[in-house]
Amino acid sequence: MAFSSDSERELTAYHEAGHIFVGILHGGRLKLASLEPEEDEGPRRFGDTTMAWRKSIRERNDFALILCEVALAGPMAETIYSGDETHPAHVPQWQPDWRNALQMAERLMPDLRKQIEFLEDRCARLHRFLREDHHWSAIGDIADLLMCNDVVEHDDVIDLIQHWRR
Repeated sequence: MAFSSDSERELTAYHEAGHIFVGILHGGRLKLASLEPEEDEGPRRFGDTTMAWRKSIRERNDFALILCEVALAGPMAETIYSGDETHPAHVPQWQPDWRNALQMAERLMPDLRKQIEFLEDRCARLHRFLREDHHWSAIGDIADLLMCNDVVEHDDVIDLIQHWRR
């Protein structure tokens, strides 16, 4: 899917950088992130990030929480970058992320109202976490790398994250 403007491309790079950063911090391995995802039967999208998880992480009790945070990190990074505080459930391009987060919340608690409250709390926490200077600098570096290369893999970004991780 082609970008209609450079700013749309840049927003998408920050969105994907949010997924990448939080995924790697939680122990995931970036398989591939792209600003030019292949057309498939999934939802139409501008960017795509795929993480791999070791069995030891997949078997953790908090794995659903990890996946929830990774799903929400993209929209939260994009809201920080744009300054637009739109709720992630209300942006059509973010619906796949919101649905993924909601599916993970369903694993953690049965009540829909509590799931929504939980997701809103996670969004607020992620927003604060990602805005911390060293975290935001790492996300900016990842977004820049993605904009320069269109496609990045784990080894491309791990040094950037290690540099800013404190």
